[in-house]
Amino acid sequence: MAMRLHTLHPASLMLAIVYVSSAVKPFSNADLSSLLEQSREKNARLRSTGILLYKDGDVMQLIEGPDEAVTNLAKTIYCDSRHRGIIELIKRDITEREFPHLVDAVSRPEPYKIATGCPIPQPW
Repeated sequence: MAMRLHTLHPASLMLAIVYVSSAVKPFSNADLSSLLEQSREKNARLRSTGILLYKDGDVMQLIEGPDEAVTNLAKTIYCDSRHRGIIELIKRDITEREFPHLVDAVSRPEPYKIATGCPIPQPW
């Protein structure tokens, strides 16, 4: 049986960006809820998805979706006066989304935990 190779049409290329930043002032739960509501509406319109992690004023966000939409969204985010010290960690073309069903989600990670769930050693 011959294997059929599927070529990726340029229109189906997407972009993923991951950045970190620091909030100018801490976000309250109400602030995060409001941000999430606004993000969900905008991201649904732009067909973008992603996740935002927030802990003690530190932000890490992944946004993914159509190249132009994600590029423009990142420009808007990077100019937002609510945070500073933005460092773009990843910017790459993708063919699949990491979070295809999350129009946007906010998470407040537990202290002293990493992705594997292993505790980080406490300082002396």
